[in-house]
Amino acid sequence: MSANLITPVHVEASEAAQWQSAHSIAFDAARLWNKYAPRGKGAVPRLIGKLFENRLKVFITTAGGARLAVTPSSLDVYVHISNHGGLWNEHVFQTCASLLIPGDVFWDVGANVGVMSIEMAKRFQGRVQVYSFEPQPVLSRAIAISAFVNRFGSLTVYDVMLGEMDGETELFVGSHGIHASARPRENRSRRIARRVVAIDSLMQSGEVMPPNVIKMDIEGGELSALRGARLLISKHKPHIVFEADENMKRFGYEREDVLRFLAACASYNFYFIQQNGALIPLTSSNLNAPYSDILATTRLLADLVQP
Repeated sequence: MSANLITPVHVEASEAAQWQSAHSIAFDAARLWNKYAPRGKGAVPRLIGKLFENRLKVFITTAGGARLAVTPSSLDVYVHISNHGGLWNEHVFQTCASLLIPGDVFWDVGANVGVMSIEMAKRFQGRVQVYSFEPQPVLSRAIAISAFVNRFGSLTVYDVMLGEMDGETELFVGSHGIHASARPRENRSRRIARRVVAIDSLMQSGEVMPPNVIKMDIEGGELSALRGARLLISKHKPHIVFEADENMKRFGYEREDVLRFLAACASYNFYFIQQNGALIPLTSSNLNAPYSDILATTRLLADLVQP
């Protein structure tokens, strides 16, 4: 197979230099609106981002002190992160981090603005290799800029979709960039032509190292991407943290379908991840409990680190 199946996002020093270290008035206005306004907490920041799209090139600081380059089109996400301690889905991040040790490999599939990739690289300071997969070109470039300015040589960014087989598809981006998906959520979603690669193809190409931990949040496309990783999962049995929520319906499958597929690949145990990071064993009796994030692992609950 070709050694150029995927190509990392490359950033020049001159491009990264366009970003500023201090917040702008526009960013601070959006952040304050998100924090204190009774309504429009997301809509108004997105409007501000649109108005200042060509001038708003700033960084926010993550929980660990890394710099995260802001993309104005997703300004609502960045101000939320800034207003909530510098992380997004902290319970998911902490679960993934607790499963990693120096020398491991972490895959952030559906990285979006990249806060989890950047924060993981910051926490392990080069001792864990991070691969960040984000198909929205403007966001994957921002992640690469963040990796460049933080000098995270252990973080590699790819602007590609992961799916069941190699090919081409469309990515639908609605009013909320964080909900971009292979199936539209809104009638007026913007379409972006994207390359799709199966994870098993990546393994055969030798371009990336097999993961010890996979975080997967791709708005309903999880089952397709996991099917494209059948050989990897069966051989390496990585810990997998994935989202299983209402987005599954747009793709025509249910939570049980994902669990059945993974169980057929390896002897996985499944746990719901609560907002406080605690794990609840997933059984047939609580299959439809109102939790979105699930951990698949070959470890037993007693062997997992919890808050």
